[in-house]
Amino acid sequence: MKLALRTIEPVLVIDKSKKPWEMNGNKGVVYKVICHKKVEDEVQVEDIRITEEVYNEIKPMQKYHFAATIDVKNSRMEVYHAYPADTAEKGDTPEKGGTATPNTGKASASSK
Repeated sequence: MKLALRTIEPVLVIDKSKKPWEMNGNKGVVYKVICHKKVEDEVQVEDIRITEEVYNEIKPMQKYHFAATIDVKNSRMEVYHAYPADTAEKGDTPEKGGTATPNTGKASASSK
């Protein structure tokens, strides 16, 4: 089962990476962002998997909100949409009928 998720608070994208892979005759590219979040005195830094479309649109050292899918079976999450935190603060998000669409990414889990 796949569930659609959205962040409530923005996260700071420190950097992004793409890494080619090959295994058992299959190959592809893994896209990730390195994100930072501080809650009170606790600092959290995580690699988060993203789509190629998000990779091409996102800029390091900016705050973003994410929309993602998580596969419950294997706990694998992938961000398919990111929008700048300053846009979300203005209420101009796609979910509210706004035009803040820096990338389209993959279809959401709710449309699959």
